[in-house]
Amino acid sequence: MAITDKMLEDKLTEQVAHEKAILVSRGHSYSNSHNRLDNFYAGAALNQCTPAEYGFALMSKHVLALQKLTSKTEIAEGDLIKVQEYITDIRNYCFLLKLVFMGER
Repeated sequence: MAITDKMLEDKLTEQVAHEKAILVSRGHSYSNSHNRLDNFYAGAALNQCTPAEYGFALMSKHVLALQKLTSKTEIAEGDLIKVQEYITDIRNYCFLLKLVFMGER
């Protein structure tokens, strides 16, 4: 399937809007206060690592799940939903990791 510039721009706009909706809706269930990164710091302390290492470990779960899908020879409709979920979560964790790094400088 060929992807035109317009299709790429439309899909990117959809993806970013979806990522934002997920971050906004899940944010308060993943933090203990008004600091949206609280669980990165608490998880790091619990696991005796840095907040960035902890966030990367959380993200890697989604990377590994996506990797498993890449080895399939046939992709079912349910797999496409999983691909969307994994990629969204990976990109959101990357964004949150950026914020962790910004807070640690």
